[in-house]
Amino acid sequence: MSTKVTIASVVIAIGLIGGALVVRSASDKPAEDTPQTKSAQSSEKQVERTFTLGELEEFNGKDGKDCLVAVDKKVYKIEQGRLWKDGEHTTSGGEAHCGKDLTEAMGKSPHGKSKLEALQVMGTLKTS
Repeated sequence: MSTKVTIASVVIAIGLIGGALVVRSASDKPAEDTPQTKSAQSSEKQVERTFTLGELEEFNGKDGKDCLVAVDKKVYKIEQGRLWKDGEHTTSGGEAHCGKDLTEAMGKSPHGKSKLEALQVMGTLKTS
């Protein structure tokens, strides 16, 4: 009798584990691009705007303000962390600050413009 109970318990346990794996793998699949998900995705995108140099300077990364910089007339948002503190790029020798046009400074940097690809584009810089 105990052998039948043990076998039945093992079968039930395997069934439960298998069912849990099926449910988990189904939830790991990306959502299909239905009209509803496309609409939700597009509404989450940030609306780009045009910044003047004066407006850009307001985003200096100090006192809780966002850190925005411009390079080649594109405005990027920088998340401050180890290399960006209190509105300044710590390894730039004082040349890179939030709220500034860094086009010239990027030309001098060892990484060049390669780091820009990972940043969120917030808009464009109006120069005239």
